[in-house]
Amino acid sequence: MPDHPTESQSERRASEPARTMAGDMQRVLTEKKPTLLARPPRPRERLGATASDRWTEQKFKVTAMALLGVIALLITAWFWRSELPALVENLPQPVPPPGSAFFFNATETLLLSSSSPPLPALLAGRIAIPRAPGSFTRLLIEVERLRADPAALSARGFFDAIGIEPPPQFLDAIEPLPQWFIYGGADGRDAGIIFVVKNGPAAAEALAAWEPTIRSDFAFMIPTAPPPPPLIATTTPDAATGTTSDERALLPPAAPSADPVPPRFKSQSYRNIEFRFRELISGHDQGWGYLYFPARRRIIMGTSTAALRAAIDRLFESPNP
Repeated sequence: MPDHPTESQSERRASEPARTMAGDMQRVLTEKKPTLLARPPRPRERLGATASDRWTEQKFKVTAMALLGVIALLITAWFWRSELPALVENLPQPVPPPGSAFFFNATETLLLSSSSPPLPALLAGRIAIPRAPGSFTRLLIEVERLRADPAALSARGFFDAIGIEPPPQFLDAIEPLPQWFIYGGADGRDAGIIFVVKNGPAAAEALAAWEPTIRSDFAFMIPTAPPPPPLIATTTPDAATGTTSDERALLPPAAPSADPVPPRFKSQSYRNIEFRFRELISGHDQGWGYLYFPARRRIIMGTSTAALRAAIDRLFESPNP
């Protein structure tokens, strides 16, 4: 039998506090309180984790790009050291035109290519254009090239293009790049070539040996003779032929007056500079001539004595090179 009396069920129920909804809610919150580990991450915590992941991804991308850059630099360095020198060596070297021999009033360029007409036809067309009297126009003749800028035409290339063969010692006595000019003469069109001389005596000897053919070699550069003046209509018969001017217009043209012996090279002098000239037709200042200007080491060829004299004046007026 127990030492103390036991409580009956009715007594226990009487001693327990009465249950209410508020009390039940309090017990639930107390007994089932969530821990920090059990809580889901807050929105701010989730954003922090995403930013960290992005930073890691960016570092990976930067590292990969840096490695690719290093590899590209290594490949470029290898190319520059091994392949590029060979490519540069195979590229055509630039060939600029030489400096002007004297003052030119204007400059024009003539470009030669595989599709252009022959050089004699191109030159003849440019020379036929009338120029201002007394003016010098420099004509730059350039050759089109692949993978390079156009190159100035050399003396050897010029002679090959026009189909002539100068004396061998002439090419050895001059610099490789000549100059071409068009002079506004009496009829507005004369032309010539300027060469820089390396060996004066050898050049003079070559020119003397060239005289028999030099005028015909450069005939394409000589402008045609000016037409005769028009006939004046008259009914008065000519005393020598007994024909009127209208009748003479229907007759074949008379041959131009010429020396008994075909014109040859003759020496002339201007400002103490001697030059040689051969007329195309006797009495007309058209043909081919040349001079050597020793103070400037220049050989000048031209189609008239007027052009040669004007070139001498320009050489005297130009400052020393």
